[in-house]
Amino acid sequence: MIKKIKNITVIGLGLIGGSLAMALKALEDEFLITGFDIEEEAMNIARYRNIIDRIALNPKDAVSDADLIIIATPISKTVEVVKSIKDGLKKGVIITDVGSAKERTVKLVNEILPPDIFFIGGHPMAGSENEGVLSAKPELFRNTFYVLTPTISTATDNLLTLHTLFTRIGAKVISLSPKEHDENVALISHLPHVLSTNLVQLIDDRQ
Repeated sequence: MIKKIKNITVIGLGLIGGSLAMALKALEDEFLITGFDIEEEAMNIARYRNIIDRIALNPKDAVSDADLIIIATPISKTVEVVKSIKDGLKKGVIITDVGSAKERTVKLVNEILPPDIFFIGGHPMAGSENEGVLSAKPELFRNTFYVLTPTISTATDNLLTLHTLFTRIGAKVISLSPKEHDENVALISHLPHVLSTNLVQLIDDRQ
């Protein structure tokens, strides 16, 4: 069963966070999207561009009524953000992130959060040569892979809720364990180096 989502909070209004907010806002007028960023200018731009409906004063203010929280900060700040909001969360809220490494983050976050708060790691494999909220666009995730990293304790309805939501913004959503995700990302990141090494070797062999 898919959970009813109305209040969405995006913490970190850069390219990914801003684009997610725009894509979700384009789905339903009923979504109320609150944004927070450590840069006041980013929040003002996001509000001016109607990427978000409300600017939060601080992280706790941002999440008090949230049904879904998307942490779109640099991966090094994810756990810090979770610690700052954990005491102000509504029971049953779903939290996800956008970081490119999952196993350690998922473990640490689940150790911090109470049992009635649900974290599912996420990694939208999308990007642009440009950065920042000024470059945000709702179609950024169209036809790109969006990896969700549930654990054995992840409730099916929470996973299905995120899977459905991100599918609706045009992403190809797949689920992998945190460990499988990290192994696959490591393989992908090393592939250009392997190919270039093999190419050099091939040229040397033919000389």
